[in-house]
Amino acid sequence: MMHYKGIDFNVCFCLIQKDFYLKNLQKLNPFLRLTIAEDLLVFAFLINPSIQTANFIGYFYNFNENSISKRKTKEQLQKNLKDYKSILIILQNSNLDQFIIKYFFFHLEKEILKCSYDLKELSYLKYKFLKKKVKFYHYYLKIKNKII
Repeated sequence: MMHYKGIDFNVCFCLIQKDFYLKNLQKLNPFLRLTIAEDLLVFAFLINPSIQTANFIGYFYNFNENSISKRKTKEQLQKNLKDYKSILIILQNSNLDQFIIKYFFFHLEKEILKCSYDLKELSYLKYKFLKKKVKFYHYYLKIKNKII
């Protein structure tokens, strides 16, 4: 799970005011049909510097082994890869804060690498190398942001 100020990116973990939710989601294409990571995209547009958090766990996420994200058929992997790349483009073309864009890019890039590897588009060594490179870059950004 990804976290922003202690909140998991899954929208079901949040209590959000309806007007705030609808106002921020107007920026998204209502005809966009994503089958994976749609909650990540929504959450990216809901993040606000004035967001309030609480240390309360009132929901436990249950992973479904038969879910779309767990299916490894070639068709599903190709659809997932397409969805991940679509979300990257949407985030890139948005006017969101650069920190938020970079934060979500990191997680999407890892998923893109994983799908590409599962589709046999990447060799094992190249997959491991690129995965380490992405993790190192994310670590670098964390350190850079702490120093500045």
